[in-house]
Amino acid sequence: MCDFTNAFKPPEMVKKRPVIVISPRSRRKSGLCTVVPISTKEPVLIEKHHVKIDSGYLPPSPFFQGHNNQYWVKCDMIYRVAFHRLDLIRIGKSKNRKYYNELIPSELLACITEGVIHSIGAGYLLK
Repeated sequence: MCDFTNAFKPPEMVKKRPVIVISPRSRRKSGLCTVVPISTKEPVLIEKHHVKIDSGYLPPSPFFQGHNNQYWVKCDMIYRVAFHRLDLIRIGKSKNRKYYNELIPSELLACITEGVIHSIGAGYLLK
C-alpha cells in the first residue's frame, strides 16, 4: 500500500492505494522506488497503458474483494516514492501480523513494463 495523502493534489493520486513496485532492488541506498497504482475501476477508454490484472495475482485483502475479480494497473500514473510511504498489505493475524510479499510473475511484470513504456510515449521502442 502506498500513502499518497500527504503533499499530493488532484489530479495526482490523493489516497492510500495498492501499488506494484516496478523498480529493481537498488544497489545504491536511495530510499526510493518506482510504483504504479492498482485500481478497482475499469477505465472508460482502455488504452495501451492500462493493464488488466486478475485477482489471482493479488493478495487476499479487503481492498481486493467485491470488484468482479478484475483490477487495473494504471501504468500512466508512475510514481517515484520514498519507502516511508509504503506499507506491506496485511493479510491476517495470528500471534504476529501476516503480510503479503509475493512477487508477481515475470509475464505480468513484462505487460506492466510495456504499459509504462506506452504511457511515456515510447511505444516505438517496442517495435
